[in-house]
Amino acid sequence: MIRYFFFSLSFLGLSLHSYTQELRATVVVNSLLTEQTNSRIFQELEARVSNFLNTQRFSDQTVLIQEKVHCNFVFIIEDFRNNQFSGTLQVQSFRPIYGAGYSSPVFSNLDQDIQFEFQNQVPLRYSADNYTSELMAILSFYSHLILAYDLDTFSATGGQFHLRQARYIQRLARSQGQNGWFPQPSKRNRYQLIQELDTQVGQEFRAKALYQYHRNVLDQLVDNPNRGLNQLFDIILDFEDIFKINSRLMLFQLLIDAKNQEIYQILSRGNIPIPESVVESLNRIFPSYSQLWNNL
Repeated sequence: MIRYFFFSLSFLGLSLHSYTQELRATVVVNSLLTEQTNSRIFQELEARVSNFLNTQRFSDQTVLIQEKVHCNFVFIIEDFRNNQFSGTLQVQSFRPIYGAGYSSPVFSNLDQDIQFEFQNQVPLRYSADNYTSELMAILSFYSHLILAYDLDTFSATGGQFHLRQARYIQRLARSQGQNGWFPQPSKRNRYQLIQELDTQVGQEFRAKALYQYHRNVLDQLVDNPNRGLNQLFDIILDFEDIFKINSRLMLFQLLIDAKNQEIYQILSRGNIPIPESVVESLNRIFPSYSQLWNNL
């Protein structure tokens, strides 16, 4: 896979055994809000979801252990009755930065509309072509998005295959009528996320925020920090051009929620004066973090 090429020199001390599973997932199921005294069903859910994410193959790529994408799936179960679960799901993924010994947050989303059925004795059945259950649709959708985002950070639009798969899952699941898969007024959801990624603006976002930011900024900070910082200035100014087209993009909000501290730390520790236009752009695009930007 292409992501391994960029980091092979950093991992020469690691075993090069091949694997076919792409994710290294940590799964947490928190059931405190349900006030259920029997936690066995929640423990079983956590174990089964973890096993699925860490053993399922989502493409025909062969990956190495150091290529697996580190990600977190945190379920907060708010209601449980008759094998029906509802609550929220926080999904996060991370990507190693060349030579830095640091993993950068790449994807982060709090899905506030999670509803599914789960029974101990019923196997979790995955199909790339069919809707098998709501839980499988949710897990597969986010798995493909994580892989799409990750590959995009190494190669421009490198995650296109996984993005198409996520879109296909959304269309299959939408036909089942469950919330989250179709437009809902004033509500950010899975439909809006995949819809934005599948537009021309989404293509520009992927090129700037995923590929150029990670390859031309973060991966340059160890060997060529001034070049990386100047690239960051240009990308922030380019963000404003995209922002002017659609100021309400869910993609932008997810990006800055994941990376506000990272961007601030890069800018505040750089050896190059920060152009005033860059700070002004940050305040216009991401006003909820103005307290950070105004300290630069």
